[in-house]
Amino acid sequence: MDLAALLSSAHISVHLASDSLLACEVQRRCGVRRLARQASFSFQRGERSQAMQRLGEWITDTPSTHRTLGWVIGPSQAQYFVLPWSPESVDRTLRDSYARARYEQLYESDARTAAFSFAAPAASGEQLVSCIPMALHAELQSHARASGCALSSIKPSLSAVWDRFRHVLESEQGTLGLV
Repeated sequence: MDLAALLSSAHISVHLASDSLLACEVQRRCGVRRLARQASFSFQRGERSQAMQRLGEWITDTPSTHRTLGWVIGPSQAQYFVLPWSPESVDRTLRDSYARARYEQLYESDARTAAFSFAAPAASGEQLVSCIPMALHAELQSHARASGCALSSIKPSLSAVWDRFRHVLESEQGTLGLV
């Protein structure tokens, strides 16, 4: 294997919307990143598996020595709520227990069926909690393995935006809207 192959990698980001998968691949060679390709795979409600198969074929279409895959989950697949206190003042076990109880109270569903993700606490103490179905989480992990990718993240869209723009959102007043 030559040195250029050792210094190259690719990251694929996929946005899971209610009716499509939107994918883009960014290649990195010797520290330089560039958008290599992008694609969209539409599907009807309940027919996501066919789009996932086409996405897998698209991913393996181009050879890569090291490829990572990150998922951004659209609002149709995620649920959100805010924990109303600073989690820094309690341990994670208590935070997780409270989040699961709050989830069951808000959504009237068993918390064991959801995968939870916690954003970093806000300066005011609140913490954003996002949840996706456990079955979806397992499906995305399996897809990454089958596509020969290292799974880098599974984030609901609001969490992804919060992580990316948190420094701006906390220092200004306004409303964040996801479309």
